[in-house]
Amino acid sequence: MDDSGEIFNDEADGKKFSSRRSRGWESAFYKSYGEALDRLQYFLSDDDILMDNYFRETQLQTARQRLTGVRIGDEPVEQVLTEEETAHGHLFLYLLHVFGYNWLQSNAESAELLGKYIKKVQGDYHGRLAVNKVILVTHSMGGLVARHYSENMNGQENILGIVHGVMPDLGSPAAYRRMKTGERGEIGLIIGENAERLMPVLAQSPGPLQLLPGRAYGAGWLKIEGSETRMSLPVDDPYKDIYLNKTAWWRLCEQDLLLDNTEDEWNLYETRMNEDVQIFIEELNGKYHPQTWLFYGASANNPSDAFLTWKERPVRRPVTAIRTMHPRIRGVLATDVDHEGAYAIDPIDRARAVFRDTSDALVFTVRSVVKIVQQVPAP
Repeated sequence: MDDSGEIFNDEADGKKFSSRRSRGWESAFYKSYGEALDRLQYFLSDDDILMDNYFRETQLQTARQRLTGVRIGDEPVEQVLTEEETAHGHLFLYLLHVFGYNWLQSNAESAELLGKYIKKVQGDYHGRLAVNKVILVTHSMGGLVARHYSENMNGQENILGIVHGVMPDLGSPAAYRRMKTGERGEIGLIIGENAERLMPVLAQSPGPLQLLPGRAYGAGWLKIEGSETRMSLPVDDPYKDIYLNKTAWWRLCEQDLLLDNTEDEWNLYETRMNEDVQIFIEELNGKYHPQTWLFYGASANNPSDAFLTWKERPVRRPVTAIRTMHPRIRGVLATDVDHEGAYAIDPIDRARAVFRDTSDALVFTVRSVVKIVQQVPAP
């Protein structure tokens, strides 16, 4: 973990909280999270206005009060904040800590480190917490890390609730596409813009492989259209049909692109897929914290990958591929959100955003935190 990263508005919290660096903000990729972390902390630290209102003739609203009664798109009315919920939320202070991790290692390993980090934070505030639990806000793969810690490592007792942003719930066909063609945009320049550069890295990295669609994703998400071949895969088992297939041209991993083009290298990949990847994916299926809130991309410009058609190149279709119905999922928002910049400050569509200077995804996140904290009795 890098502890020398840039921090946006490092001195903004003043003496109210410990420094942002001491709370791990430097461990987050600045370009993706820098300004968003600052805005999220601002929303959750707006209670000073309430104190100042005692000395004002004209009463000002806090940022969270501005969210009261606001409905985003066609979401269910029960997700809207009430005045009582907002008032209750103002009874507590929210110190935003950041947990950075190595995304190449197994998400199970990252979950272990998350558990240790949560214990440390709880220890730092021993005796000063309204409840000895944390609220987790995740992005993409981080959702798998949080869920594994919560549901497979007995971490639920330390978590009040979880807000997931663009989590690959059932896995994502984009993980297959990335392995076969490389990553796009600026991220591709860092980790590999083609299969020749990226596959040798990902093939030995459990974390990215654990983003692949598991059995619960269903059959037929990979459409094969060759000159003499038309089929939909997987038929039954994605591991057998695609990920461990060694000969078909649509196979996930190409042995000749591995770091060491030998049978031993393939055997290591095969073991990794069977033991680290398959077990992690299948054991996590259908497990959520009882207070789960999530948002995902659902627009023509920013869809969630549901299917891939393999011709000369994969084509994404704007179909949602995330589980949105489950007894433990309390709130869902389908919105226009870019995957990498899911928590970006500026809304993608300003004309339709609830607040012109803040994305609907970030508004949903703040609101979800307030909803989650309703479980905590007033002090």
